Amino acid sequence: MVPALPSRAQPVRRRPAKPMLFACLVGAALLVACTPAAAPAPTAAPAKAASQQPAPALPPTAVARPQQPAAAPGRYSPEQVQQAVKLEQVRGHLVAALAKAQGGNMDVARTHAAHPIQENWPAIEAALKARDPALATRTAQTLVGQLKLLDDKADARQFEASVADTNKVLDEVARVLLPSTADGGLAFQSNVLAVLLDASVDEYAASVDGDRVKVETEYQDAYGFFQRVRALWRGFEDQVKAKAPHEYDEIEEQLDHLKTALPAVAPPARAVPFEQVEAWARKLAKELAEATEFDASIKAASDSSSAGQLQALAKRLDQAMDALKASNLQEAKHQYQEFDEGWEQIEDGIRAKSRDAYRKIEQAMDEVKATLLKAEQPDNARATAALKQLDQTVDDALPGLR
Repeated sequence: MVPALPSRAQPVRRRPAKPMLFACLVGAALLVACTPAAAPAPTAAPAKAASQQPAPALPPTAVARPQQPAAAPGRYSPEQVQQAVKLEQVRGHLVAALAKAQGGNMDVARTHAAHPIQENWPAIEAALKARDPALATRTAQTLVGQLKLLDDKADARQFEASVADTNKVLDEVARVLLPSTADGGLAFQSNVLAVLLDASVDEYAASVDGDRVKVETEYQDAYGFFQRVRALWRGFEDQVKAKAPHEYDEIEEQLDHLKTALPAVAPPARAVPFEQVEAWARKLAKELAEATEFDASIKAASDSSSAGQLQALAKRLDQAMDALKASNLQEAKHQYQEFDEGWEQIEDGIRAKSRDAYRKIEQAMDEVKATLLKAEQPDNARATAALKQLDQTVDDALPGLR
């Protein structure tokens, strides 16, 4: 049995409404023709200012060699892209956690070590349990064990060893779930990088206000994800350079620009405005798309699927309101938690289609959590109103998601 994981202790983080960032590319996390894959990315830490904490070593990423290919030869699935991105986000959170631990801030390190369990593992667990239940159990135990290690006052060296062990387990997960070198390759790796970069920019957007960092944990998440972007790139950059040297030079230039916005886990005194970071990322995505020839032909079908899943999921909100009407608080909580868990499976697709809809739904979810889940004595009327608002927000979003 998979061990019980800590609950999502922190609310879903709010994102500001921002323009769509290279939507054509995020939608390219789809069925794509593939080319041979490169070797795993070497580990490389970014340059740092003397006053900034050093970046932890970046573990190599396994994005190949599953036990069974999950897609037809020469193809891969959108689900595999999502799973690969989630695995990279786990690694990115651990990059941030380790950097804070090495800087002596174990409390913040624990916050980041908890994020994979709260945010990424649920989207991986179901697929992994269907393919390798024993590995699913071991992975969950490993993630929970890291938190226990920090709770038991481990030092930075012990935590570093734990992170190394976790990355080895994640390599095993990748070999089970992700395309083989024959079915993945350059297009797959590029898709994963593009979606992961989008997630990094999204975290950055949530962290800054003008030229200052206002939420350091969000900045640290952006930094950790960006380190994984860089590690992925080092794994296949030579293929891009040989195939499209002009685009390669442009990608390298944009990466250099982005490193000035995310130089270390400690934020710079003066932040690069989000709009500039988004422009650099958009340029990088465009050049990468041209170099690796993404096929976004089934983007609409993928987005429509997410919309359909969201519409079906919203029935849980109706059931939660019915339970409150019958004064069955526990059932209302259960139904909402089912909605929350389902949301974790589809939120990336929703965000790729409309960041504005994604932000509004998350904000409405925050209110439900505050009134229904976190209140010591939930007020029935307030909780019902919050659920109604979330239900209406979902209804309002659906036409734009199809």
